[in-house]
Amino acid sequence: MPSAPADHHPTKAGRTPRAAGLSSFLTRVGSAAAGLALVAPVVGCSADAPAVATPTAADAAVVAQDLGDALAAADSGRASALAASEAPAVAQRLAAMAANVGRLHLRGITVAPGQPPGPDGLVTFTVAWRLPGIDPDPIPTLLTLRLVRGSDGPRILTVGSRGQTPLWLLGPVDVRRSHAAVVIVEGAAGPGIDRPPAVAAVRTVRAVLPRWSGRLAVEVPADAASFDAVLGVPHGERAADAAVTTTFGDPATSRSSRVVLNPDVFSTLTPLGRRVVLAHEATHVAVDAAASSAPLWLVEGFADYVALRDVDVPIRTSAADLVDLTERRGPLDRLPAARAFASSDGRLASAYQASWLACLTLAERDGERSLVRFYRSVDRGADVTGALSRDFDLDRRRLTELVARRVSTWAR
Repeated sequence: MPSAPADHHPTKAGRTPRAAGLSSFLTRVGSAAAGLALVAPVVGCSADAPAVATPTAADAAVVAQDLGDALAAADSGRASALAASEAPAVAQRLAAMAANVGRLHLRGITVAPGQPPGPDGLVTFTVAWRLPGIDPDPIPTLLTLRLVRGSDGPRILTVGSRGQTPLWLLGPVDVRRSHAAVVIVEGAAGPGIDRPPAVAAVRTVRAVLPRWSGRLAVEVPADAASFDAVLGVPHGERAADAAVTTTFGDPATSRSSRVVLNPDVFSTLTPLGRRVVLAHEATHVAVDAAASSAPLWLVEGFADYVALRDVDVPIRTSAADLVDLTERRGPLDRLPAARAFASSDGRLASAYQASWLACLTLAERDGERSLVRFYRSVDRGADVTGALSRDFDLDRRRLTELVARRVSTWAR
């Protein structure tokens, strides 16, 4: 059996963002049924609004100051007054933003304009903000505002956004806090997803990683459009994921992680499935998976190990896709490479299951603490081959053989 090639992943020093989504086999465990969309929907008037004088850089500076002051004060009245008289939807959205600041207790809010307005009055503003207890540093978010000049000064005619847009900037939210988590629910979110078991997920993670004392932040969009907007991805790109762990802000430096639920998938899961989903994603948050230099099979396999550790489901059931693949194509001959996690067919589930079984095999061989130590050392940049030899007296080939042998006992 040939040795598996080394999985490539950028180091922390030169990392690229990794949005970690739930594997499809976890939804099997809890299923009730067993260009670029970087601009969020724009709220405001139609393009047929009457022509007015082009706003200036000075106008943009005034709006930035006034909007920043209104948001920082959580003053809905002052915020809504910045909308043009012909844009009542904009007034409502600005008022909701300010009210959300109060509900979330956001801090460090500033608003700064980018380039001067063009002939169309569009300006990109950077809104900086921080959620205490979650975000160590301010997070920059881009809003695109169309300005108009009126007799009472510059006003906002439309509101849009670019890139990742947190729910608090999209519309009214409900906030639920506990000692372990902050859950931010978009106003129209249905009963199927509005109370995710975040505290239980944190408890599951701390059973394996007791030193993790952080809090979990969960964003609960009401629909697919908001889900895409929070992630800043093209429509439908993550439609198959029940949840995604993402990083707000600069992916090269940010430590501001969020778990974002996909309402179209998460709402179909049983209570057990929802708990498993959130435990998987909470593990990614706890180990800062977006910054990890470990191969994907270890990052995803470890998260699945934690999530399924205390779930009373037969291993054979949780590994069903890998068993089916073994029956069709023969035994596993290498640990999944990074490209296996980018596929959109049945091999994706098999890649997650093989990764999970590899971590489970390591834990059963030499104990959970050895698995955690192995993960931590590889996460910090240690060579996988060397760490496997040191902690488990194994190499990749032998680990792969152990997983393949286990799966083969279930295959026909």
